[in-house]
Formats: sequence, structure tokens, C-alpha cells
Amino acid sequence: MPPGRGLGGRPTAGTGQALVDAFLWVGRAGVSVATCDIAGHARAWDYARYNVWNIEGDAQKHFDPLWGHALPPAGDWFAEEALQLASNAQPPLLPYAAARSD
Repeated sequence: MPPGRGLGGRPTAGTGQALVDAFLWVGRAGVSVATCDIAGHARAWDYARYNVWNIEGDAQKHFDPLWGHALPPAGDWFAEEALQLASNAQPPLLPYAAARSD
């Protein structure tokens, strides 16, 4: 997921719409979906034109210039993304103590 994203509306079956059964999140926030492979694909990056990281060789195929580092393999925890998704959530997430009902 590109930087700058946040979690959206909370999963719920109370949609308020007769033809919509539920709103849900697909996937787990903060879990990497894949390493970056930008060489020649949808997010191709021209390191010859812009390479402030001085990344060379095969490392260019796995380095994500949007995040500024190589992304974790699929299924691994991606702490920076998890923090960003929580920080940018709309509506905002409640602090743990405020969310507790006991």
C-alpha cells in the first residue's frame, strides 16, 4: 500500500442500506502483502534519473522508493504501515482505554 493511507470505516453489519449486508476490511492492517518488485512493472522506477538512496544492482528490484526501504515479505509485520494506517484512520481510532467498555 502506498504511504499516506489510513483505515476507513469500521467493519459493521449495521450499514443503514437495504441492499448492503455489511462493511468490512479485507486483509489485516499492518501485515505486508508482498515485497516490492518495481523493476519494469506498474511501479517501475528509473534509478538512472533519480536515485537519492544510491541503490544499485539487484537491490533496485526490491527497494520501494515511496517508503524509502525494502518492504517486508508477504505475511510479515510491516510496523511503519500499521502505524500510518492507525494514525490516519477516518474516523480516528480511540485510545485503548477509551475504547474499553468495562
